Amino acid sequence: MVEVSKPDYISLVNKAGSGFNVTEIVDAIVGAEIVPRRTIQEENKEKTEKAISGIATINSQTLLTKSGLETIQSKVFHASESTSSNSIDLTVTDDGKISTGTHNISNVFTAKKMVFELPGFTDLTSSITKRVTFNFGSWTQTSNAASSATNTVEAGKTYVTSSKTVVGDGTAFDEFTRDPNDTTDADEFLTANPIPVGAYFRSSADFTNSNYTFTEVDAYAFTAASDNTPVTVNLSGTLDNVVSQLNQVSGISAKLVKTNSTGTATYSIVLESDETGLNGGFKITEAGGDSRWETTQTPATNSSNNKFGQLSRDASLDLNGVTVSRESNSIADLITGAQINLKKDIETDVTLTVSSSKSEIEQLVKDTFNFLTGWQQTLQDLTFVDKTGDNDGSLASDLSVRRLKQQFKDIIFNPISGYGSNDIYLSQLGIKTTKTGVLYFDQVALDSTYQNNPNYFAALKDPSVSTDLPGATVTKSQYLKMEPGTYAVSDSTGSWKIGDKNLTRTANGSGSSFSSSDYPGLIVNTIEASPADFNVFIGKSFISKFTDFADSILKISSYISKAKSSYQDKLTDISSRLAQISEREKLLENRYKEQFTGMESVMFETNSTKSLLENLVAQWNKD
Repeated sequence: MVEVSKPDYISLVNKAGSGFNVTEIVDAIVGAEIVPRRTIQEENKEKTEKAISGIATINSQTLLTKSGLETIQSKVFHASESTSSNSIDLTVTDDGKISTGTHNISNVFTAKKMVFELPGFTDLTSSITKRVTFNFGSWTQTSNAASSATNTVEAGKTYVTSSKTVVGDGTAFDEFTRDPNDTTDADEFLTANPIPVGAYFRSSADFTNSNYTFTEVDAYAFTAASDNTPVTVNLSGTLDNVVSQLNQVSGISAKLVKTNSTGTATYSIVLESDETGLNGGFKITEAGGDSRWETTQTPATNSSNNKFGQLSRDASLDLNGVTVSRESNSIADLITGAQINLKKDIETDVTLTVSSSKSEIEQLVKDTFNFLTGWQQTLQDLTFVDKTGDNDGSLASDLSVRRLKQQFKDIIFNPISGYGSNDIYLSQLGIKTTKTGVLYFDQVALDSTYQNNPNYFAALKDPSVSTDLPGATVTKSQYLKMEPGTYAVSDSTGSWKIGDKNLTRTANGSGSSFSSSDYPGLIVNTIEASPADFNVFIGKSFISKFTDFADSILKISSYISKAKSSYQDKLTDISSRLAQISEREKLLENRYKEQFTGMESVMFETNSTKSLLENLVAQWNKD
């Protein structure tokens, strides 16, 4: 109940009028009507503002919890070890797919980029004008420089004549010489008689000549990639400008390198492919045939000493006895759920071991528990009902928040499906609730699950797409939304189905590939053409479920957002009511003041007449 102050209504000043304290009387009359109304509205305003603030707190805590849980998804609880980590190591990328065990790797050759050098530049200011074309593909070394000369020549290799006898003229082998810088050339290349010392050629046949000695030199052959698209660049300007223009070619990086520290400054243009892999190589030709700007196939014939610093190549390795090759040194498709990282060449055996880490699992579960309890506590504080006092939470009676609490309860208690034939519950992972619904951490439950089903913990954070058919694989587009659970694949009705949806079967080698227009992006491959009935499991992690729940709260059209809008509308209405009450207060004050002022005027005149008559009577009595 609102207490109204009791002022002194008798005025010690107003003796000529009624004798009342008019201001106090007017305030009391107006207050009797206005104060109760205003108090009710101000109390409603305070409650509404707290409710709006409470919803803002829910949104803030929801976003905080979502962000925290999403960081957990990037963590892994499998550990990997390498017996030669400076050569090879393993990165676990998917806890839900990787299996514990060991893998043996040997005969490792890392993937490389192509590096080519154009050396000997000394002029940085003169203008250059050239038109060069890049083709992309692979280089192979066809000939290797030898340290000594011999009389014998092998077909397909490249040589330089090192010495000759007086009678030697070369006519016995000139028909086997080919252009060393054109692997397609089939014509006789050396036609001089005699063939001089220092002449380079590619041999088309094996032969021996006792009048000459030959030294094998480095030579290379280029093969354009199947998807090669030539790129032509018009080079112009200073050397710096030219390097900048070369650096703009897609797939190529170019830089200018100073190669000496004393004397005249000398520079090299170093060109490097952007990506590793056999087809990361490039061939440069100049429109005018200027070898200064070309990748000469036989570098020894290049007058500017252009040379290959490194050839591009694929990575290759033996994994558990199987030889494989890939374009990159980061290989993610050989061990499911992991990436092999090749660091340097090594021929000896390296063992990679994958094991689950209980400490990482326990920390992951505890982190999840802490984020969830933070969110739950926020809701409990906001919906607290004080049965003995007036300290209810700001959203104690809000129906939308009660609905929110029920949805959270459902997420906690509902099974996590699609991780095999058995459902997984959060309680099995160590997160349980008391009889009153409060979350708590259960170490015993976690230990038991780790001992018996350690793979269950992947359901906390990792999505899963799998099957129980040996040798079969299942892939799903990240954009395909399928309800988590078990989908039976069968042809018992005469046509293949997944659940109650039709499947299309196509031959895939000796096996089959299944797809469905109802689930675009889902592909099931089997090693058998007509496999027995099997199941496909689609698993959605607990954290993904909570993330979807959080998104449903945070979106503009959510019922929580609508509740906030309703409170804001109510606050606007309350503000309008308070404004009306203030207007009513002014109106009443003016009205009563006007009425009491009129009364005081009459009383003043009456009292004045009374005083006059009293004075006359008093005067009469004296006389």
